[in-house]
Amino acid sequence: MSRRSFSKKDRARIFNAQEIAALKATISYDPETGRLAWIVPPRYSTAKTGDEVGSLSQGYRRVRFNGKNRLCHRIAWVLYYGFDAPDFIDHINGERSDNRIDNLRVVTKAENAKNRSAYRGKSLPKGVTFHPSTGKYRARIRCDGTLHSLGLFDTPDEAYARYREAAAEFFAHLARDCANAV
Repeated sequence: MSRRSFSKKDRARIFNAQEIAALKATISYDPETGRLAWIVPPRYSTAKTGDEVGSLSQGYRRVRFNGKNRLCHRIAWVLYYGFDAPDFIDHINGERSDNRIDNLRVVTKAENAKNRSAYRGKSLPKGVTFHPSTGKYRARIRCDGTLHSLGLFDTPDEAYARYREAAAEFFAHLARDCANAV
């Protein structure tokens, strides 16, 4: 078996055996609520035993542990299973701070991209763009690196309905947006 090479960002994500032991001695995890709490708070911190670990940043709960910024859903995974996930950990319901173990699953980078929500602040739904030369709305979906054109539509709602149908066809087991597809 060949050894996988990891980027600097990937190495920061991976916990070694010493860090896992330190996590288990320092932080407790309730898999039903997803709450991480300090057993032994950091020395130079105002946190007390039992306080919730970390703070919210970009929707994720994060904490500084052993000199590294860590995502709390990865810590939850390690504390529950005893080992780090080899790939990405996805929040099934899309709520980034919901770290209940039944809301976390291991996915590849491609699978994780399929489950992402529309970009915040956009006026058009995921998979829909305005096509200026026709004055219509274009629906497209990317699957396994191939961009599939789904057609041009008079309204964004029609284009998004077609996108959801295609999402159900291509990756129903992962895509959040196809849950209500016809």
